[in-house]
Amino acid sequence: MAVEDKKDIYRLADSLNMRFSHFARGTYPCCSRTRFTVNRLILVLENPNGEENCMADDSEHHVMVPGNFYLAPAFHSTIFHFDEGVRFFSIHFNLELFPGVDLFSRQNRILHGSAENVMERTESAFSNRSGLAGALELKTLIYDLVSGCLKQMDPGSLELVSRFAPYQKLIDYISGHCTALLTVEDLAQQMKMRRDVFSRKFKADTGISPKRFFHRLLVDRATQLLRMPDITAQEVAFQLNFSSEYYFSRFFKQHLGISPHRFQQQYRIRKMV
Repeated sequence: MAVEDKKDIYRLADSLNMRFSHFARGTYPCCSRTRFTVNRLILVLENPNGEENCMADDSEHHVMVPGNFYLAPAFHSTIFHFDEGVRFFSIHFNLELFPGVDLFSRQNRILHGSAENVMERTESAFSNRSGLAGALELKTLIYDLVSGCLKQMDPGSLELVSRFAPYQKLIDYISGHCTALLTVEDLAQQMKMRRDVFSRKFKADTGISPKRFFHRLLVDRATQLLRMPDITAQEVAFQLNFSSEYYFSRFFKQHLGISPHRFQQQYRIRKMV
């Protein structure tokens, strides 16, 4: 009897890591353009004021339609315009093939569609009194939603994500030494290459420069620390070995479009929704 072993699929499945940083229901009036290190999923429950409420980027404009989902990919600059009438579920998550390599991070558009098949399950997960059961429901519904999104995603962008595989050891090294002291020269030494040769090869293989990739991991690490209760931007700057809070704030705003202080304000408001 012949057995076909799908090693490529189960090895990739084993590599996938989903992590969450936000799960809330309610209203959050805002009008801002932001980039986050996470995928921001909105499931619209109510929108009595119609076209006044939307998500948009530089090429598309989406009115918040009840019963639909809207997904702003990680690092994608997105405009949110919600008034106090928009009621929604908000889920922030990462789905990474390797640390810092999110499946959606190469998408350059807002993904959207019907959420009818997951809306009731989202409500069940949110209201479940058993934390573990709710967590399992949340994770499975996100996987289902992501599988549906594959039809909208550019196959080329997914192929680019898989190109990071030869750099897994290097990515593990970056994750273990993720502070402002790390340099591209350090990464080149880990790969036993000259800096210029390494930089050209890394960008040719992955579509992103090693400096930009490392900075994405660093700003993601900063957001994780800033979500901790009672921590200050100054303390985060110290932990990540920035020379001062000023340089940390400038670095953070350059990548996400908002200051560390503003990020903490927004995150703490969302926690209360």
